[in-house]
Amino acid sequence: MNPADLHAAVVARLTTEIATISVHDADVPGSPPADAKGRVLPYAVVWGSAGWAPEEARTVDGDAHGALSWPCPVTVAAGDPTWCLRAAAAVRAALDGYLITGAGILREQPGTPSMDRDPNVTPTRWFVPFTFRIGPYL
Repeated sequence: MNPADLHAAVVARLTTEIATISVHDADVPGSPPADAKGRVLPYAVVWGSAGWAPEEARTVDGDAHGALSWPCPVTVAAGDPTWCLRAAAAVRAALDGYLITGAGILREQPGTPSMDRDPNVTPTRWFVPFTFRIGPYL
């Protein structure tokens, strides 16, 4: 399966599985929806990745026969720390273990960083950057 199809599958999965957050395709919303207090409502951004052909899949002649290790960065953000953590849990539940037919099982890459506050945006928001992956965990 090619990276564009994998990316589309992840965007579709989040869009259909989680009604409580908006999902954006490789673009942080410029004016995200907010509540009456001005706090940004939870959202996720699915970033693009071309992946790579893993060395262990190559034959003696160097052909990987279409094998792909594909990382999928997903950032979850919200204008309230609790909202952000709840949205992060929902994204993890939707994606970790998700079988993409013809490609494999999507798994969270170990070592996901902690939630942090983004000092470069107004209104304020907190975020959690995930990486999910199909293929070898390097």
